[in-house]
Amino acid sequence: MLFSSTNALHVLVALALAVPTTTIAAPSKELTRAQARAINDAVLAAHRSSKSVRGLLDGIFGGDSNDSNGYAPYNVTCPTDVTWARNATSIGTVEQDYINQRATQLSSAWSTQTSNVGLQAPPRTPVVAMALSGGGYRAMISGSGMAFQPNTTTGSVGDILGLSTYVSGLSGGSWAVGTFFANNGENPDQLAQNVWNIDSNLVVPSDNKLNFYYDLVSEVGDKADKGFPTQITDYWGLALTDHLEREPGELLIPLNSTVYEFTLAEFGSWVWGSDRKDQGGFTSLKYLGTSLNNGQPTSDTACVKGFDNAGFVAGTSSTLFNQAFLQLNDSNSSSVITDAIQSVLGAIGSAENDVAVYPNPFYNWHAATSPIAGFKTLTLVDGGEANENVPFEPFLFSYRNVDAILAFDNSADTTYFWPNGSSLHTTFQKAIDQAVTYNISLRMPPVPSTQGFVNGGYNTRPTFFGCNDSSLPTVIYVPNYPWSAWSNTSTYMLEYSTEQALAIIDNGRRTLDLNGTISNWPQCLTCAFMDNAVTENGGTRSAECEACFSRFCWDGTDNTTQSHAYEPVIGTLPAFFTNGTTAPTGSVSAPPSASSGRTAASASSTSGAELIATSSILPVVAAAMVPMLAVFMF
Repeated sequence: MLFSSTNALHVLVALALAVPTTTIAAPSKELTRAQARAINDAVLAAHRSSKSVRGLLDGIFGGDSNDSNGYAPYNVTCPTDVTWARNATSIGTVEQDYINQRATQLSSAWSTQTSNVGLQAPPRTPVVAMALSGGGYRAMISGSGMAFQPNTTTGSVGDILGLSTYVSGLSGGSWAVGTFFANNGENPDQLAQNVWNIDSNLVVPSDNKLNFYYDLVSEVGDKADKGFPTQITDYWGLALTDHLEREPGELLIPLNSTVYEFTLAEFGSWVWGSDRKDQGGFTSLKYLGTSLNNGQPTSDTACVKGFDNAGFVAGTSSTLFNQAFLQLNDSNSSSVITDAIQSVLGAIGSAENDVAVYPNPFYNWHAATSPIAGFKTLTLVDGGEANENVPFEPFLFSYRNVDAILAFDNSADTTYFWPNGSSLHTTFQKAIDQAVTYNISLRMPPVPSTQGFVNGGYNTRPTFFGCNDSSLPTVIYVPNYPWSAWSNTSTYMLEYSTEQALAIIDNGRRTLDLNGTISNWPQCLTCAFMDNAVTENGGTRSAECEACFSRFCWDGTDNTTQSHAYEPVIGTLPAFFTNGTTAPTGSVSAPPSASSGRTAASASSTSGAELIATSSILPVVAAAMVPMLAVFMF
């Protein structure tokens, strides 16, 4: 998400309109439009008069108003052993402890991987990061297949998750990361069949409507009752939680703006400010929401826990999707959440409808130099709104020493919702601008223009960037491509059948594996991961890796002429491979009939390369206390 200082003082207060109290009969089935409006009016009146929203809804739907330990934050006594604010001059102690604990697992995984692909082990363990782009359910489903679906068939690149130290997600990519870890690393195909509720519309679900409305409105009401600002993001985040995680009793905009990140332990930014920049800072995620002044709690007995709710964090990383709610204005939905959101929009104005409000933990901290020290709250929005849709930035600062970034791009940049590399070019341009203007070093390798991506075919297949500079991470760009399914659905498509989801997951893994058609691709990907570790002290690449880099590295060509319309054909090899010097091995499926359409996720093809294996996730992931450092970028 991005923080904009011009919006930092905006506090959005949901459900704050003055309306008369109404007596409401408990609805017996689905809500009518009139019942939904009446309930919403009563909720607004309860807020106005400082009455309990949950108590009101309990009286309508039935329930226990004392059972309220879910979504709303709560106060605790402040601990004495917490670093409330630290300078962004290094990674945090929890992150460093994680790296130390994971070292043995990584060493073993790398030994196995290099042996499997016929390469000599690197002189040190490379630091590999995965970055999952935004793009709604499309990015969540496809990105899950790319990053998390295991495959042990011939032609697979192997256990890339086991080789990785970090994973980041933005918007739909953060949903993929969040739902994977929130559900104990369950395989995406199993999530699609057993956990995800994505065959029910995310905004107006067809199943269990009354419980869904009750949960969302009462939980957000609880948060407001306790004095915390609420906004559309609260509804959106809870809706995501309902659809992407097990429920209780189960498991749980400008380019120059500040980029904030959530890790498993901290919230903050490496550099902040828009008009001027200053070194950033981090705070404890566990106590996010606590009122701090100059890096210390304002009360020893009023610290806050629960503000870091996973649903709210995921909703914050996808506040772009609040636009989807605006599309409900002309709908015939009888959803109380629809009415509640429309009321919120009436209160806050359409220009302020896509932000999430956080109490500023850095208020009055480094007041003489910090550009955000004067703000009581931070307003955060989806980073994709500045077109940094692939979350690179957490890995571009030197503190994490990242050697390679596997960039999964499921953006909808083109007419038919395929990626065109524009996100990478945006981040590269930002790196140049910040170096020139602020002397800030973002280790982003050069990439071509958007036209160059399309004209060069780099948005159809994996490409390596930063190949010959070990001071920069090697970026392995993996764009969404229709190997076996139309995976280019609309960002605003809010429901998928299980069959569609499974087809897109399968296509995502085929995209990473190149459908098993390029015999040395697993070796080449491994070469890219470990190149910095091999060459940084004067080492030389093996002949095998040199051949891989000759083929997959960007050669610096940037054809900026007007790019052609990009319409890939399902089941066909990208032109790069048919025109290359190395003949592909294996076969691919034949194109489907024209009736399949350009944007409809079809069933996965069973011809060509072998289907994705459904074996359980490897022990290195399942057994680790902190299997991967998840970073959500905002």
